[in-house]
Amino acid sequence: MKKGIYILSLLLTPFFVMGQTFEVTVSTDSVLIGNYIELKFKAQNLEGKFEAPPLEGFLIVSGPNQSSSVQIINGSTSSMRSWSYYIEPTEQGQIIIPPAYLITEDKTYESEPVEINIYPNPEGVIVKPQSGNSFFQQFQSPMFDFDIMPPLTEPKEEKPTKKSTRQIKRI
Repeated sequence: MKKGIYILSLLLTPFFVMGQTFEVTVSTDSVLIGNYIELKFKAQNLEGKFEAPPLEGFLIVSGPNQSSSVQIINGSTSSMRSWSYYIEPTEQGQIIIPPAYLITEDKTYESEPVEINIYPNPEGVIVKPQSGNSFFQQFQSPMFDFDIMPPLTEPKEEKPTKKSTRQIKRI
C-alpha cells in the first residue's frame, strides 16, 4: 500500500512543482486605426473556466481561438492553454482592455489590464500583427516568408478550342 502511494506521489509531483501562471500578451500596444492586433491569454499548468474581458471599442475579427498542449519530458509534466483574439479598434485614443479571469477549483486568477493606444491613419497603412511565437517566425530565411512566396501553380491560360475541319463521308 505504501509503495502505491509513493509511486502515485512521484507521478503527481511534477504538476505541483511547475509554476502556475495566467498572463496576457498583445502583438503591439499601439496601432493605427484600421489595423488589428492579437490579444492572447495563456494559462500554464492551470485548468479552469476562462472568462474573457469585455472588448468594448474593438471589433472582434477572429476569436476566441483556443489552443492547448501537454508536454512530458523525463517525467516532468507541463501544460499550456491559450485563448487568442484578433481585434480591430473602432475608435482613436487610449483604450484599456480589462482583465480576463481563469476560475479554478481553489482560486481565481486575473490577468493584467492592457493599455492600447490607437492613432489616426490618414494614409491607410495596413500592417499585419506579429505574434512572435509562431513556428514559422523562427526561420529568418526568405524561403519561409509566406507573404512574398509566389503561388505554387501558375494560372493556365485557356486556349480557344479549334473546331475540327475533318469531314466525314458516308458510304
